[in-house]
Amino acid sequence: KTQFMGKLVWLPVISDRYWMVTLDRVRLGEQTVIERQSAIFDTGTSLITCPSATAKRLNKLIGATTSLLNPTTATVNCRTISKLPQLWLKFGPITVQLRPQDYILRLDSTCLSAFTAMDMEDEQGR
Repeated sequence: KTQFMGKLVWLPVISDRYWMVTLDRVRLGEQTVIERQSAIFDTGTSLITCPSATAKRLNKLIGATTSLLNPTTATVNCRTISKLPQLWLKFGPITVQLRPQDYILRLDSTCLSAFTAMDMEDEQGR
C-alpha cells in the first residue's frame, strides 16, 4: 500500500498465453484510433507496443517522425509535448487516461514516442 495510490482494478484475462484483456477503444484527443481489440499488459517495458499499422497511425497523429537508420523508433519535437492530446484507453467499464508526458519518453534532448510496432501471432500461431 505504500507504493501504490489509487484504486486497484481487476479485468478478466482472455488468454492463457499472456496477460491479455479486451481493449474496447483507444482515443487520441477526440479521434478514435482503435475499437474492440485485445491488449497485453507487460510491466517489463515502458513502451506501448501495438500492431505496425496502429503504431504508424498514432505516431502520425502526434507528429512523430522516424529515421531511415532506425524506422522502429519515432521521435517528437520536445517543445510540442505540452500541445499533444491525451490518450484514452477503455477497458470495459474502466477508462485510463495518459497525458502526453506519459506516452513520450524524454532522453536528454531527445523525445521518443512510446508507440512502437510489434506484430504478434494470434492464438493459432498466425
